[in-house]
Amino acid sequence: MDVDSIPNPTDEELRALDREIGFVPVANDSPKHLPAEQIARYNEHGYLMPLEGLDKGEISELRDFFDGVLAEAQAVGKGSYSINTAHLRFGRIYDLMSHPSILGPVSDLLGSDIVKRLVRIRRGQA
Repeated sequence: MDVDSIPNPTDEELRALDREIGFVPVANDSPKHLPAEQIARYNEHGYLMPLEGLDKGEISELRDFFDGVLAEAQAVGKGSYSINTAHLRFGRIYDLMSHPSILGPVSDLLGSDIVKRLVRIRRGQA
């Protein structure tokens, strides 16, 4: 399957969906990863940061991997925004999306039914 051939939904298709768009406070009486204070902070501000995440070795490995992916894209005339659906193309990025340091806190806030739809990598300074 060529993932680039899968069309995005149109504005009309999105408007036709029965959905509520807005902030919904978290009600989680038994979080597994976040203390109650962090959930309260999320409910007050609508976001939560900073979170403990990857260790320095994992970050270094990922930077090297992303630099290689970007270099390959640029070698064929593409830019960083051309690396679409990276989690479907690269097992390492899929693994990052499934990392317990990321999914644990997210599942405490959103529940366990999480759809991994998009990865946006922003290359920062070391």
